[in-house]
Amino acid sequence: MQIEAFSELLEKYQDYDMSPAAESMEKVLARFEQPWTTYYFIMAEDEKVGAVRVVDKKDGSRKRISPIWIMKEYRNKGYAQQAIVEAEKIYGPDHWCLDTILQEKGNLHLYEKLGYHRTGRIDKINDRMDIVFYEKDGDEMITYQRLTENELDTFIRMRIRQLREEGAKEDIDLVPALKDYYDRHMADGTFVSWLAVDGDRIVGTSGMSFVEKPPYFGCPSGKMGLLSSMFTDPDYRRKGIAKELLSRVIDEARDYGCGTVQITASDMGVLLYTDFGFVKNGNFMQYKL
Repeated sequence: MQIEAFSELLEKYQDYDMSPAAESMEKVLARFEQPWTTYYFIMAEDEKVGAVRVVDKKDGSRKRISPIWIMKEYRNKGYAQQAIVEAEKIYGPDHWCLDTILQEKGNLHLYEKLGYHRTGRIDKINDRMDIVFYEKDGDEMITYQRLTENELDTFIRMRIRQLREEGAKEDIDLVPALKDYYDRHMADGTFVSWLAVDGDRIVGTSGMSFVEKPPYFGCPSGKMGLLSSMFTDPDYRRKGIAKELLSRVIDEARDYGCGTVQITASDMGVLLYTDFGFVKNGNFMQYKL
């Protein structure tokens, strides 16, 4: 079942060193001998439609789902989601982790819908695929959604709050200019934002503007992402929200074809960005008109 379920992904991504479809029988059998490993069949009306492996070392480390699969003819019927929900009922809802292929958007949607958030770690496997890492804790109440016109007024208020917190003193009404900017650039797809939401309250924002300049060796596409509006409500800081939002807008820039992402970071944000992999560029200069 495992080989058959993952064979299409193996052919697509050529990840022979790590694909479950390329594992030897000896390696699979060795997992069955591990005291911390349990395999479960995923059943539907007495039919085995897939399987999931749960790793629980009971030593304080995170519980892990790896791998989980559904046979092709049974996919898109909610079986994987229900299997993860059942695993969490058996082992408890807190302290989980998993990873998946970044290019498989359906997998990302599933795990994020179930409350898993990205850690910020992405491992490049080859030119075709990357692995993205997720975690989940039982008290996770935050959901994430893309900015739409419905949230724009609140988004603008939070943007102004962020600028004031960073030290802006100018007595200028920025609301009309910000509203005009976001309306135009959201409409043509050159600005995207992800929001963190607790119930009906927006508690975190992010923004990515897409611009083009003449291609250069460091960015052959000429497409660049300009990161902005990275703001988390003080009551919700140090919970991984900013890192999750950053991961999502970085993915948006990657999908747009950007070769680089730039930001002018506040003192508070430097650690977040350096941990994520941003590097300071001492060549940046500005001329104010």
